[in-house]
Amino acid sequence: AGYRFRVAGPLDLVPLLGVGVQVHFVENGGYNGGSGTYADPLVSVRCALEYRLSCGVSLAAAAGYVIFFENENTGMYPLLDLGVQYAF
Repeated sequence: AGYRFRVAGPLDLVPLLGVGVQVHFVENGGYNGGSGTYADPLVSVRCALEYRLSCGVSLAAAAGYVIFFENENTGMYPLLDLGVQYAF
């Protein structure tokens, strides 16, 4: 469930604000050269343009940004998604 704004015809603008957990495994890396599995909370924002091709099938392009929180640091990275999606 969420918000979807009709731009024109079959074109929709879909904003998203989310929270979650990012899990990653590091081997012989990181700041201290150690290994381990890490779970970091995150906040994600993105905005997608979806063009409906048929019932349940859309072309989508989305841009966003993720901020994740480690014990002593904060990391950030941009997102760019392009593709076809199928909703069932």
